[in-house]
Amino acid sequence: MNGRVLAEYAVFNLVWLACALGAAFGSNVPGCVAAVVFALAQVALNPSRRARIKAIVASMVIGIGAESLLAAAGLFQYAAAWPSVSAAPVWIVSLWLAFGATLPSTARLLKPNPLGKAALIGGLLGPVPYLAGARLGALVASPPLWPAYLATSLLWAIALPLLIALWLRFEAAGPEYGRARNLPRESNLT
Repeated sequence: MNGRVLAEYAVFNLVWLACALGAAFGSNVPGCVAAVVFALAQVALNPSRRARIKAIVASMVIGIGAESLLAAAGLFQYAAAWPSVSAAPVWIVSLWLAFGATLPSTARLLKPNPLGKAALIGGLLGPVPYLAGARLGALVASPPLWPAYLATSLLWAIALPLLIALWLRFEAAGPEYGRARNLPRESNLT
């Protein structure tokens, strides 16, 4: 893993902290701002811009659905629950947005067999940020705790390989996707 990827993950963890702490203190703003700045920087600094934007949007859409399902099922109550207590709050959607910007690096780190590794890692480590977020006061798991954390494990065992598969598809489509075929292809170094 090179220094650039380490820096990317370090900054993503700062974004996670801004989202969780902001929510714990009742505000969506710190996390939203941090996530948007991070995602814009990732898009600006990498050559596969279209693919990365698609990955970010896909991550947001999956995050809205997954987190809204967790909230509607009553498994988690989120702090700073705006726009609704039964839907994914803005701060956690912003976190999924930022996570989408890390998909290219994550896919590279998981090669070969990125989908199998993503399912395993998602299932095993998926609940960890929720446990940490609960410790910070960003969310509360409904008792008994095991159904909420089992649900996050299953969610991430499905969501992470799905997001990696989407990234690989977006990347394979190349930057000429949707443009005239005779234009030169951008370098795909992301």
